[in-house]
Amino acid sequence: MSKRAAKGFESLVAPPAKKQTTLPFGAVTHNATAKEAPVIESLVAPRAKQQTTLPFGAVTHDATAKEAPMIESLVAPRAKQQTTLTFGAVTHDATAKEAPVIESLVAPLAKKQTTLPFGAVTNNATAKAAPMIESGCRFLDEGYLKALKARHGSEDRYRDFFRMNSLEGISRTLRRHFSSGLLEVLRGRKEFDLEALCAIGNDPHYGGPGWYMNIIIDENDPDWFAAYVGQSKYIRKRIRQHTVNYLFDDTLHYFSWRQPGKKSVFVHLGRVPGNLENIDMILNIGEQLLSIIFQTLPEKTLPEYLPVGVQIQLPHRGLNVARPMQQGHKDAVQETRVLLASSNALTLSYAEGIKSRKTDMLDKARQQQVEEEQVRQMATKRGHSKKAHLFREADALLGDLTSVMRWCRICRTTQSLDPAPIYEVSTGRYIARKAPCDTCVETAPGRIARSKNGRKTTYHIPVNPAFPHIRQEDIS
Repeated sequence: MSKRAAKGFESLVAPPAKKQTTLPFGAVTHNATAKEAPVIESLVAPRAKQQTTLPFGAVTHDATAKEAPMIESLVAPRAKQQTTLTFGAVTHDATAKEAPVIESLVAPLAKKQTTLPFGAVTNNATAKAAPMIESGCRFLDEGYLKALKARHGSEDRYRDFFRMNSLEGISRTLRRHFSSGLLEVLRGRKEFDLEALCAIGNDPHYGGPGWYMNIIIDENDPDWFAAYVGQSKYIRKRIRQHTVNYLFDDTLHYFSWRQPGKKSVFVHLGRVPGNLENIDMILNIGEQLLSIIFQTLPEKTLPEYLPVGVQIQLPHRGLNVARPMQQGHKDAVQETRVLLASSNALTLSYAEGIKSRKTDMLDKARQQQVEEEQVRQMATKRGHSKKAHLFREADALLGDLTSVMRWCRICRTTQSLDPAPIYEVSTGRYIARKAPCDTCVETAPGRIARSKNGRKTTYHIPVNPAFPHIRQEDIS
């Protein structure tokens, strides 16, 4: 293009380009001529300049000055009035109007919650529920363990245990191993409620260490019951033994069980790991504690352990006689004396029967001592006889029986026990001697007769025919 033509073209195009102005509207720019710019700016720029950013949470909104008040009046008040209500780990955003309503419904419950530590378990309870739950577990600590320690803490068997373990620690251990059903009964103070006790339940498949209760109920009187508390390292086996032994053994527990119309229910009060340290102590103390709480000890014994203000609720219903923490010791020997002091007819009947049987046993023991002394005297006399060197007394190390059941060689009816048998030195055979026979009156040989129909003496040989023996007169 010639210089002349270029100047003509530039004069047509360049002036508008040089007169262009850049107008910024956000991220957009607009190129306008100097003539266009004022018009465009007057239309658009005022709106952009009047925009206001309104923050609503994480969202911002660009509005003109005219829009902003209207939008803010609709939205912002709600956001500004929000209140955060904390309920545990949960928060709730509510308006100022909602907050009081929600807080009045929910917050009081949360604010009134109390954390009660029971061993490794915490329980959040309202102010109303807390005392009931706490009293149920503290029931174990209201003087019962203190009384146990005061009564038995100085005994050789328990001295070291109480010295090395605090009452609080013992209480926690017991609570941890008592069954949930038992704790529920204690919390509700239903220790003497038959329905609640039977509802504790048991696990027929559990055979390890633990505590149990045997409840004796009356089919004819739904309100009557008696209870026995026990413990064992093999609880299932022990309960099975009870169901057999009650038919034969003479204890107050079994005597009550055998009465007409009585039925038996076993419940588990707790279980203990077999590897628990001091398991024997824990089982004994737990059994003693439970026998006091459920008042299954004799009414003459209970006052020694009951805290001040606690009364005996159901006298004559306890079937435990000996104190569990002294079982096998001198306390067990005094059981008849304790029971004879009872005012309950059933207990007295049992105690008098025991006393009578013990008297018979003592009489028999005295009679046996007399007979043994007579035998010793006879043996002494034999020691001076010509055959003394042929006899010897029973020696268990040689396999001798220290007592021999024998009967009359003639009638095989009259039986007696030889309490001091003698044996032949050379052969080890039992030496049969003469003894009175109540059956062989006229026919039995012998020179001794107290009367016409009196007893006569015959040789008494071992009842077991396989037991080797020799008559005394046959020894040479």
